[in-house]
Amino acid sequence: MTMTARSICRAGVPAVLALLAACDRSEPADAPAPVSSEPPPVVTVAPMGRAALVDGLAVAASDFATNRPITTATLANRTFSIRIPFACGGTSPVSEAVEDVAPAPAPRGVATATATDAGITLEVLPADWTRSTLVDAADPPTWDGVEGYWVSRPWIRSEDCASSSDVQIAGPAPVPTMGLAAIRPAGGSRLGRPGESYRFVVRSEEGSPAIRPNGGYRLLLEGRISAFPDGRPVRCTSNGADRAPTCIAAVALDLIAFETPTGERLSEWRPNQG
Repeated sequence: MTMTARSICRAGVPAVLALLAACDRSEPADAPAPVSSEPPPVVTVAPMGRAALVDGLAVAASDFATNRPITTATLANRTFSIRIPFACGGTSPVSEAVEDVAPAPAPRGVATATATDAGITLEVLPADWTRSTLVDAADPPTWDGVEGYWVSRPWIRSEDCASSSDVQIAGPAPVPTMGLAAIRPAGGSRLGRPGESYRFVVRSEEGSPAIRPNGGYRLLLEGRISAFPDGRPVRCTSNGADRAPTCIAAVALDLIAFETPTGERLSEWRPNQG
């Protein structure tokens, strides 16, 4: 209904006030949403596996080779659980050498399986990188030691043996290009100091030869990516423009273990827990 000025005057003040009051009414405001007292959900990131670690170090190697800042965003502060296959080659006796020639010795930091009268000895002897230029050690060092573990065949992302023909033969051992530098904090555990190996014997049945299973074994390493004294989680070096860079990640190592291909845990050590 439209009212002119003359009609408003005729209506009188009380009617006008009532009309204005009616016009001033508005829809009730929506009630505020209730505030939840529940904490926000915790987003967890799964530990990084072999494929993610290899990919991250490959990117770092490419950056280093092309004189770019090393990319480490996918690695920094990540937890990891990686399995490194070794002793691949089917069910042939471990002691059997190709053409009766001893295979090339594995470098320190690489897991091996050796046949003995008692069975199959699984062993990894960490490399001592405490004073290596690879880790750019502080002077004086801020750690008790640095153990090195190489990621064998870093061009393979799988945690399984590559093939049944993967038998170690005579000749030069491949030059490792990716690894983990397990930093021992000052005053930490005395277990497994640099120079001491992690060893387990898979006992053979009496009168039977020592035979490795199909698919070999696994070296399991678990922990968290940490940092070198300069704050960087990865360091790379190279012997020339036509050589693949060697890149290693600083880690706090929580678990070392030997496993079968099916995941059966054969033995384990926890370096930071004594």
